[in-house]
Amino acid sequence: MVVRGAADREIAFFKRVRERKGVSEFLIVHGFSSYPKNRVLDNTVALVRRLLLTTTACILLAGPARAADWTSLRTEHLLLLGDASPRDIRDVALRFEQFRAAVSSAFPRLADDKPGPPVVVIVFRDQRAYEPYQPRFNGKPVKVGGYFLGSRDVNYITLTVGTGRDDFRAVYHEYTHLLLQRLSANLSPWFNEGLAEYFSTFEAAGNAAKFGIFIDGHLDLLSRGRMPVSELFAVTRDSKTYNEGDRRSVFYAQSWLLMHYAFGERGERWKQLVTLETLVENGAAPEAAFQQAFGVAPSVLDGELAQYAQRSLMRFYAVPLDQRVATRVQTQPVRVSEAEAQARLGDLLVHAGRTEEATLLLETSLKASPDLPLAHAALGLLLLRQKQSDEAMAHLERAVAASDTDEFVRFYYGVALMDRAAPSSGDADIAKAITALEQTVQLRPGFTDAQRLLGYAYLRSRQPGKARDALRQVLQQEPGDQNATLMLADALLQLGAFGEARTLLGPIVGRATDTTIKERARELLARSAGLEQQQQLRTEAAAERPVQQAETTPEQPVAPPVPPVARSQTFPPVLRELKTGETRTYGLFTEIECTRGQLLLHVRELGQTLLLRAARFDAIDFISYRSSTPANISCGARPTQEAVYVTWRADEATLPSGTSQGIAVAVELLPEGFVPSR
Repeated sequence: MVVRGAADREIAFFKRVRERKGVSEFLIVHGFSSYPKNRVLDNTVALVRRLLLTTTACILLAGPARAADWTSLRTEHLLLLGDASPRDIRDVALRFEQFRAAVSSAFPRLADDKPGPPVVVIVFRDQRAYEPYQPRFNGKPVKVGGYFLGSRDVNYITLTVGTGRDDFRAVYHEYTHLLLQRLSANLSPWFNEGLAEYFSTFEAAGNAAKFGIFIDGHLDLLSRGRMPVSELFAVTRDSKTYNEGDRRSVFYAQSWLLMHYAFGERGERWKQLVTLETLVENGAAPEAAFQQAFGVAPSVLDGELAQYAQRSLMRFYAVPLDQRVATRVQTQPVRVSEAEAQARLGDLLVHAGRTEEATLLLETSLKASPDLPLAHAALGLLLLRQKQSDEAMAHLERAVAASDTDEFVRFYYGVALMDRAAPSSGDADIAKAITALEQTVQLRPGFTDAQRLLGYAYLRSRQPGKARDALRQVLQQEPGDQNATLMLADALLQLGAFGEARTLLGPIVGRATDTTIKERARELLARSAGLEQQQQLRTEAAAERPVQQAETTPEQPVAPPVPPVARSQTFPPVLRELKTGETRTYGLFTEIECTRGQLLLHVRELGQTLLLRAARFDAIDFISYRSSTPANISCGARPTQEAVYVTWRADEATLPSGTSQGIAVAVELLPEGFVPSR
């Protein structure tokens, strides 16, 4: 692979780490009793059992933190910790807040003051202090002055006071990805990587900032051959070009060149690129989307880029810096104990997958300060990933008891409770998890992963209205998050908003590349049809519900009422096998009319009431799959109109119209939550 320049090597390294750890995971193959094999913690415990978010090839060699003076500083968007001087830590804080403000000036949607996903910056005083925490790849050290370690619950940036421009490029690149998630969770690789490379060259001086400084490695590479835009736009996250080989380096360089040209130089081309990206996100093929957005052949854009690549034509992009940014770092740094610093570094190692070293550091921290919340929380998560649930929960409960102001502690506790609740209904654990997660988002508004898990917890506890509200907030922060969209659609279905749910699900079926997500969307679409059928049935049945009358005495006795046979509550239920000549119909069991020596069953199906006769109660197989099986089936209107499958056969006798359409054979009372297929 040809990658030129230290910063280019670092970005390529972190690209491999980021793609392997699956930053966009948290699949919501979730479900209730209707989908028992698809548990949410196959996905949400991506937040726990995938806390090994770098590959095992990315090894951090670390030992206990050396005795030092540690300082902490919190800004609106960052938590900083370091053994550097308070002034140096403040300077780093200002630099990142300036970067965030400058990027937000280009995308006003990013300019709100919501805290967003937690970002922790660890500032080491020198390379000696930093060395134990630098990464290794394939057993060899990667000499960096700073790096970004992202995950779904917290994002770490580590660097030294002496970190230079090239090292900051790698960090800014990854931080840009984090910010761009708020535009869309599914940006095309060329769009996402091109902007990340473009903004990675950020520099601030006085009251202004600039982007778009030359990246010599990219220009040298492109001078030997460029990638046609038709090929560039066809690259997906699964493409070989994006993940391996020499063409990946060309892909990064070409994406950077395209954004440098469109964003920094040609405003009309930038608007066309945004249109192209929107069309592709909505399911259009790249070729058709390009033609619709640009109205010219791709070769025209290729020619413009070839000409622009001449250095004499390239200019950087300058933006004024909002001087109010400085107020975001005016809080006073506070001293942090050695034990607290070890707890934070231990949490960093947990996220880097260094189990043994993380355990040593966290246990050392707890020996010095037995009630330290973060140390207990990080150790609890580590134990949970090792499937030591009881020990993990003991640490997490101690963490929660020791602190009511730490969003990390509350979030980790909520994740653990949802994990423990997964194998069963776990109502008590889910209720506790909801409380912990509600507190988390109160402490840190915009913490999308906490909000997402809270939405799922509401779904599990059958609170679809609250789930809808929580998940809409997630999508405001991360538009295009297909996992949150699926959960929102599920909540809307439970609320009876079938049309709105289908509006969300249709595009996912059309454009999702993840087969699990696509299949779940199809399942929910099918479920929407069944639920709408149920709603229509109940509306029709309510409109003609008979007035309760005194039970009539039949002229010829019929058998007394019978209890239905309770069957195993597997989901979906294993239904009675149909025999030759039998028909099975879905409907609402509304009434049994007892008269003239026979029974007449009323089952409401769409558009009509099906009337089925039987000579005696014991001539019908009454079967229940419900958790609350009725004691008896007897004459009269049903007190609860159960959803049933009624099995019947044609009646050979000639009867007056409106008296019977067949002979009842079996009535199967369906479980709560069952939705028929159509």
